[in-house]
Amino acid sequence: MFQTYSFVFIFLPVLLAGWYLLLKKGFGRAALSFLCLMSLLFYASFGLRPFLIFFSCTALTFLLSRLMQSAAFRADDKKRYALAATGVVLNLALLLLFKIPPSLRTFLPVGLGFYTLRHIACLIDLAKDGDAKEDPLASLSFLLFFPALAQGPVTLREDLIPQFTAVTKRPFRAESLARGLSRFILGLSKKMLLADTLGLFVDTCYAYLYRTELCSAAVAVFLYVPQLYFDFSGYCDMADGVSEMLGFTLPVNFDSPLQQSSPARFWRHWHMTLSRFFQRYLYLPLGGNRKGRVRTACNLMLVFLVSGFWHGSTVGYLIWGALAGLPVCLSALCKGTALLAPFLRLPARLRSLLHFIWVSIAFVFFRAPDVATALELLRHLFLPVPLSRAFIRVLPTLAVTPESWLITNLSARINPAWEEGAAWLLALLLLAVTIVCLYIKNVRRRITDASATRFASLPFVLFLSVLLVWSVLSFTGVGSFLYFRY
Repeated sequence: MFQTYSFVFIFLPVLLAGWYLLLKKGFGRAALSFLCLMSLLFYASFGLRPFLIFFSCTALTFLLSRLMQSAAFRADDKKRYALAATGVVLNLALLLLFKIPPSLRTFLPVGLGFYTLRHIACLIDLAKDGDAKEDPLASLSFLLFFPALAQGPVTLREDLIPQFTAVTKRPFRAESLARGLSRFILGLSKKMLLADTLGLFVDTCYAYLYRTELCSAAVAVFLYVPQLYFDFSGYCDMADGVSEMLGFTLPVNFDSPLQQSSPARFWRHWHMTLSRFFQRYLYLPLGGNRKGRVRTACNLMLVFLVSGFWHGSTVGYLIWGALAGLPVCLSALCKGTALLAPFLRLPARLRSLLHFIWVSIAFVFFRAPDVATALELLRHLFLPVPLSRAFIRVLPTLAVTPESWLITNLSARINPAWEEGAAWLLALLLLAVTIVCLYIKNVRRRITDASATRFASLPFVLFLSVLLVWSVLSFTGVGSFLYFRY
């Protein structure tokens, strides 16, 4: 994983040194081969069984893709589509094998849901494009590229293969290295300092679910979406950063979704590459929005239900998909009518807040281990509690993090009566930081819009250095990325 000592201090330096050395010597194809080897090594770190499954699945997809581009299959549409159908069915069978049986869900290989979608998209696109003739090494690099392997984004052929094909023409650019490193550090800090800290609160609330109260239940409900956002977008920022350090550009996967003012815009900016996949290979083939409002709403709901099933085959994920898609479907049904007028007249920030509340409730069924737990948590939102007993289960969690422990203990030494107040202050500060981070310009835009001189400025370098050191010191208590289970 990206948030480990071995990746930051061994794997990444070796990768960059070998990559740039080979490119400097003019060995572009050798550099791509080196990248493929390092990608295999990266995935092998997750264990022998996941590696063998990934290797077999990727080898099969690569073999089928090469056959489809051979002269015999390029000239015969039926044969090409038959090969594509075979590959799609086998990839789907592998995915369903680990998703449906409860006994196998715990053995789900890392990134299986992501790389099977990449393989399926690749095979379908090659079936449609009878004239495709890609460089074999570029195709293999696309299938193995490790930054997007374990947790997305869901890349397509057009995203990366042209970049891999032109790798020999890619000179070393110090600015790309600086921008990539900046993205990586900011993404790492989002994961380590924000997502994992929020996760302590949320996990504590779930652990003490049947003895919790309204305020702690509200923490579990309304902090999980920011936790998931910082966790997943933090990974994507790190993947973007590693890719940019190598000179490649990944597609955008998050673009400030919580700042959007409508349900449809929220989901167009959340997990964007997964939305693109379902739009291209499911929603549009079903007819999209071309067959009336009712059919459009049905198509949208089917996409959300399939998305829920892709995350997991339990009832909770299907309920999450239905609840997440309901506002989008209602908007499609009411489009062009006066029914949406009262909602559209509300201020944009208020609309964002209302949808955030709805999405947070939907994500309870996503996070909870079962439907009964989700309903019990939501029930606690309506149980009144005296303010003196608020957060009784959540605030002790603050002492787990080193920075929180330091502040609370310093406060207690200065004045013992401040200890509980310091915990409250830390909770409010964390909430304030979360709100600010959700409403300021996101990492990708901030780095993209930054001038080249900024990366050499002393304040910016010091800021990134502090974040890097702080994040690395937090590795000892690190948790895995939430989306590794998909």
